[in-house]
Amino acid sequence: MINYTYLFIYYQLEWWLELFYLINFANTLRVLHAMSQYNKY
Repeated sequence: MINYTYLFIYYQLEWWLELFYLINFANTLRVLHAMSQYNKY
C-alpha cells in the first residue's frame, strides 16, 4: 500500500525545488545579460 503522506511531501518538495531552480536560472540569465552588456563598452 502506498503511503500518501510521503507522496504528498515528495510532490511538495519537488515543487519547491523546481521553483528554486527557476529563480536561480532567471538570476543567472540576468547576470549573463548584464555581463554581455558590460563587455560591449
